[in-house]
Amino acid sequence: MLFHLMAQYGLKTGETTRLTTDSIDWVARTLRVEQYKTRSWFTLLLAGE
Repeated sequence: MLFHLMAQYGLKTGETTRLTTDSIDWVARTLRVEQYKTRSWFTLLLAGE
């Protein structure tokens, strides 16, 4: 799963290690990610099935 996020969305190792179950909004189909260096947040739309 982590390798998929890295390949599909271009996430870095530091960004994927900070993900939790709270990072995923299943209803809105989004993923909230903290950027490693800047400590800022961004939201990604999850790909469809």
